[in-house]
Amino acid sequence: MEKGMKYVLSSCVTEENTAVALRSGSLRVFSTVALIQMIEEAAVKCLSGTLEEGTTTVGIKLDIDHVLASPVGSDVKVEVEVTDISENGKIITFDVKAYDVKDLIGEGTHKRAVIKEARFLEKCYSKLEGR
Repeated sequence: MEKGMKYVLSSCVTEENTAVALRSGSLRVFSTVALIQMIEEAAVKCLSGTLEEGTTTVGIKLDIDHVLASPVGSDVKVEVEVTDISENGKIITFDVKAYDVKDLIGEGTHKRAVIKEARFLEKCYSKLEGR
């Protein structure tokens, strides 16, 4: 992985990804929840094939402004670009921009941590021991 890597993910606003459908609001417009999901998916796909076997990434921080609404039927796209990799290679920072057919609808940053899958899952599921 390296700085400057980019990925673009496109989708269409449907009834299923509106604020009312996802219970994050009362309007039939592209929801912030759906925007966040697209950002995370684009970041994962951007890093696809660059990680060591047995590792993956998990989202750890989002700082996103969702500034304009997009109607059902509108195409939306999310662009992510790796802008920073921590010295130890464990934290990746992405610049994020989102557009609909007419406007910039969102922007900000997203961070992901590189983790060892088995260790992460073991620690997570150990919470259920002794229940």
